[in-house]
Amino acid sequence: MKIWKRLAAAALAAAMVMTALPMTAFAATSISSIKLDIDSNISSGDSDSDVEVSTHSDSAHYEVSDVEVTNEPSGEWKDSSRPKLKVTITADDDYKFSSISKSDVTLYGSDGTVTSVKKSDDDLIVSITLDRLEDSDDDDDDDDDDDYELDVSEAAWDESMGRAVWDGAADAKKYELRLYRGGSQLASVTTSNDYYNFGSYFTSAGNYQYEVRAVHGSSNKGSWESSEYFYADSATANYIKTNFGNASNSSSSSGGGPSGTSSGTQTAIGTVVPASTGMWILDNTGWWFMRANRTWPAGTWELIDGKWYLFNAAGYMLTGWQQLGNLWYYLGTDGAMRISSWIDNQ
Repeated sequence: MKIWKRLAAAALAAAMVMTALPMTAFAATSISSIKLDIDSNISSGDSDSDVEVSTHSDSAHYEVSDVEVTNEPSGEWKDSSRPKLKVTITADDDYKFSSISKSDVTLYGSDGTVTSVKKSDDDLIVSITLDRLEDSDDDDDDDDDDDYELDVSEAAWDESMGRAVWDGAADAKKYELRLYRGGSQLASVTTSNDYYNFGSYFTSAGNYQYEVRAVHGSSNKGSWESSEYFYADSATANYIKTNFGNASNSSSSSGGGPSGTSSGTQTAIGTVVPASTGMWILDNTGWWFMRANRTWPAGTWELIDGKWYLFNAAGYMLTGWQQLGNLWYYLGTDGAMRISSWIDNQ
């Protein structure tokens, strides 16, 4: 109940200063884009991994708290090597990262490619692959595997729903996956995402494992990266298949709201709709939102893909008219708060 009291008090305070968007009074200001300066002194033939990453603007409400070169060689850097960086970014007080995707990160200075963006507690982890240290002089070597960054890393399981997740490769156009249970292959699939929902294959207890590799073209494929084993007992396997067996593997939803459907269309239980900071999940009770760090909002507002949603104490999305303190808010059938629009012809 404490969180609802805080919300009500904040809503009342907001009403005294502004009525257009009262949520700003009781929600941390969201950061929706990142700009980074990269100064890399890494060169072929050197053993040093000297690289600096900083914010592009002094007025940014975040800072770079750690930089790690994840593929540092035991000896010297070689021609065509592509250094990989893991950059940890921390938001200022009263600010938070929301709706950050790869396309929302802009790099300046040394050239590179953002391969993944993940939230870790209150921090943002940005994975970057720098350009090759030295380009090949032979233009006829365009089909050589060394010309492409196709290394996949950190293949892992989201055990709550049987979802495979991994850090993508800079030059991947798609990924090939093979799923196993107890050493027997269950499926071979292809996706353009850096995740895949295997919920429908959890038909019995067993040790589940998958392999994934990046593909640039028919003759340009990376090495297979294997996940750890995920043991699912009968109850866990049944839960995953029942609730997530119909989970979507598309990169975007077809509709404008959490359900991904138009008005009047029934959505299957277990449907999963990806969002830039997590995923919408429909179970037997209703819609809820799982963040990228495996947590979910409950008894609070959440800004998701530029829209405000309100969740009850159990974590389920609310719709219709909702009263907080002395203020009323209208949430559409998709759960998004309506602003400056007519409701019931009023």
